[in-house]
Amino acid sequence: MNFKDKVVVVTGAAGTLGEAVVKAFLEEAATVVGTYRGERGARQLEEAVGPHKGKLSLENVDLTDASAVNGFFTETRNRHARVDVLVNVAGGYRGGKPLHETSPVDLDALIATNLKTAFLCCHTVVPMMLARGRGRIVLVGAKPAIDPQANLAAYGASKAAVVNLAAALAAELRPKGITVNCILPSIIDSAQNRQAMPDAPHELWPKPEELARVILFLASDDAAIISGAAIPVYGRVG
Repeated sequence: MNFKDKVVVVTGAAGTLGEAVVKAFLEEAATVVGTYRGERGARQLEEAVGPHKGKLSLENVDLTDASAVNGFFTETRNRHARVDVLVNVAGGYRGGKPLHETSPVDLDALIATNLKTAFLCCHTVVPMMLARGRGRIVLVGAKPAIDPQANLAAYGASKAAVVNLAAALAAELRPKGITVNCILPSIIDSAQNRQAMPDAPHELWPKPEELARVILFLASDDAAIISGAAIPVYGRVG
């Protein structure tokens, strides 16, 4: 899978999964434009990509702000002439409480960080892809979106909305040469998750690099016939 001359936008680029996705595309010769919110994470990402740093640009963007999202994509298109791929990794997690103890503030935050970010990015980039007659969009859901779990009602509902968004958008764009797919991770093998669950079977969790390879495939020409899929990527935890 070679992405030479392809322009790839990765939102949430400085997170654990975002960093793995950025690295995967850079290693396949893509030009990557990433969004972030924390300066420290952005600087760490720049160091982590090593010799590929020249093919990466990072922008601090509030993806819940429609004006900011529009400005970011417009600037990216003006600078690079197009956007070939959107991978929307940006999102948030809040869980651990039954629904009746979950704050409406938490629900609003989850809807904003998971659903609204995906909606606004797709809303802005799709016309750019339609103008060129091709494009790839990959969204990130989560296992609770299709396998509801206790104490994750608000989180699962926000991610289920992302899965529905991907399926509906795929139906709209299937005849237009634009594919839209979604991956559904379970517990990602990250330092933060290991710290939170020190006694869990970490070796069974999917690694960020493994998830990035699935995303890379969905964004490639090899996956041109796949659209509207919600792909379980649970590792060996089931």
